[in-house]
Amino acid sequence: MSAVLDERITQGVLARAGDLIARVARHDAQVHAAQRLRLSVFSQTYRGRLHSTPDGRDEDRFDAYCRHLVVEDARNATVVGTYRLLMPEQARALGAFYMDSEFLTQALDPWRDRIVELGRSCVHPAYRSGGVILLLWSALGELLGDAPQQWLVGCASVPMADGGRYAATLYRQLSQQCMADESLRVQPKQPLDLSLAADDLATVMPPLLKGYLRAGAQLLGAPSVDDAFNCADFPLLLPLERLSGRYSRRFLAER
Repeated sequence: MSAVLDERITQGVLARAGDLIARVARHDAQVHAAQRLRLSVFSQTYRGRLHSTPDGRDEDRFDAYCRHLVVEDARNATVVGTYRLLMPEQARALGAFYMDSEFLTQALDPWRDRIVELGRSCVHPAYRSGGVILLLWSALGELLGDAPQQWLVGCASVPMADGGRYAATLYRQLSQQCMADESLRVQPKQPLDLSLAADDLATVMPPLLKGYLRAGAQLLGAPSVDDAFNCADFPLLLPLERLSGRYSRRFLAER
């Protein structure tokens, strides 16, 4: 962890808009609030077989190694948005990125010291006007603006309530223009059945995936099925330079 990054974390507020404040969670109560929000949002969105703690939190083995970005409503100290970051040094200590659990990622091995992994993004339903996700991305820019790493990787989840037809159709459309270089491609461990793609199916891109692609992200390969969340995860790579103000504004364009 760099001294610059440590200083930005201890300084507290990374971004603010009115009553909304973005910061890195600094104690267990804030992390637990983010995990409770995750469980609430994911159980409503994906309706999969989610594993939760007895006190109602979405938690996995990666959480203890991650930095947790949170957006709080200062009027009631409620966490209304969250993102988690796995830095290269924490990934080394853990022995993996989360993406490794769903994809064969040997192509990324030479670059792991230059990668920050993003995950578990969610926003409270009452705060989805765009301000919260913009604050999260502004906070990411403040936190990582001078980081030595070069790329962000992560997955954008697409619900599979229809059995995967929509996700397969969306991937077929995106794969024609949004693919990363062949040398960086990953392979899904549980591939989505791409034969489900349909010519007659209208697709509206999920906001998070749309935002990533607008900011310049590229697909690292075909989606992998996540049974726990009943979704298809699209693997993405985004250059860190895209976290500048100009690109964070584009992230929300036409959402």
